[in-house]
Amino acid sequence: MTKNLYLAAAGFITAAVFLGLFVWKATESEGGGGTTAAPAAQSAVRRALAERGVLSKSSPPAEKDKPPPADKPPKFTDAPTSAGCDASAPANVKAEWAFQPSSFDDVKKRAKHAVEVEVVSVKAGEDIVIKAAEEPGGEARIATREVTVKVMKNGGKGPSKKGETMTLFQTGSVCQRLEGDPAYTPGETELLLLDQGPKGMSIPVSPEGRYKVKADRTIEPVVNNAVTAGMKGKKVDDVEQEIATGK
Repeated sequence: MTKNLYLAAAGFITAAVFLGLFVWKATESEGGGGTTAAPAAQSAVRRALAERGVLSKSSPPAEKDKPPPADKPPKFTDAPTSAGCDASAPANVKAEWAFQPSSFDDVKKRAKHAVEVEVVSVKAGEDIVIKAAEEPGGEARIATREVTVKVMKNGGKGPSKKGETMTLFQTGSVCQRLEGDPAYTPGETELLLLDQGPKGMSIPVSPEGRYKVKADRTIEPVVNNAVTAGMKGKKVDDVEQEIATGK
């Protein structure tokens, strides 16, 4: 049965430190259940985020940060194995990214690199492990991916050159599918506007920084919203020229 699960516990919110995003809710549509997150774990997460400047140390929690009543403890999804999970299924984790652009100009300004790439391979990365004494096994784990891409063309920003390879960091697995950040598919071409990620890897500045390049050289955003509405169907070469000139 599909249900909403609060993710106000150690694992997913602590991942915000690495990903530049906050994850507050997930939709569980497959097995795996959930585990109870004790209030102490939530407090530890809030302190950790405050120390990293993600949350204010002095501001009271926003309404959505507050835990549910004691008789309805918050939950977060387990990290199930890939067995029985469908990579093509809809996203089941909702994410609120720390950087929320109001226009494509904001995306261009934020990006350190703009590159047109071909996806070469995708492999499982190291789990993000969060110590949480209240959880089974004393820890929570979040799956990650490492995506190898080959630069086909500099997209108008940064030093990347044709033929170089880059490694992208992505959170999730076939079981943990983030909304706005679909899995990369080997052989596909994308236009990416990237920021610095963990361990020397790169990450899109936000979902508005990812565009699939179609056979006719037009682009398709991975999310449809006010920022990307004017981008759909544009020629990728025109967009790259726009990025390069800043116009």
